[in-house]
Amino acid sequence: MSGNTVAFILSLTVEDKPGVMERISRIFARRSINIDSITVGRISPGVSRIILSFKTEPDEARFVSSLLRKMFLVKSVDRLDPDNSVTRELAIVKFKTPDREAKLQVLKVLDEMGARILYTELSYIIAELTGSPSRIDEVLSKLSSYAFEFARSGIAAINL
Repeated sequence: MSGNTVAFILSLTVEDKPGVMERISRIFARRSINIDSITVGRISPGVSRIILSFKTEPDEARFVSSLLRKMFLVKSVDRLDPDNSVTRELAIVKFKTPDREAKLQVLKVLDEMGARILYTELSYIIAELTGSPSRIDEVLSKLSSYAFEFARSGIAAINL
C-alpha cells in the first residue's frame, strides 16, 4: 500500500440469509482492510441493507466493490460519497458524575451538543448522542474524563 488511504462508505443490498455477513467480512479480511463501522437493517422481507465504513486506497476499494458485486447473495453495491451523503450515528454514553460540580459540567456540555438525557442517578448520567460520527467524537473528547461506558451504533448513511 502506498499510504493514500481514503474513507469509503458502501451501501449493500443483500439477501437476508445466514452467512452473508461472514462472507462479506472475509473479503475485507483477506485484503487486510479494517472495517470501521458495520450497520445492518432489514429493508423488506428477506432483504437487508448493510452500510460499511472503511479506509483504504481507491484502487483497493474499487476491487473490493467488484468482489462484493460478484457475491451470490449481494443484490447491489453502491458507493456513498461522504461529502454528498447524510451520515448519522447513535451513541449511548454513561458519564460518571461524582459530585454536583461534575454533574453540572457534564449536563452543560450535553445540552450544548443537543444530547438527550435518558437516565440520571447521583453518581452518573446516561445520555443519547445522535449525529455525525465526528460530532459524537467531539462530545466524547470534551467529556473524556467523565465517560466510562458507551455503545455506538455504527453509521447509517444515505446519498443526498
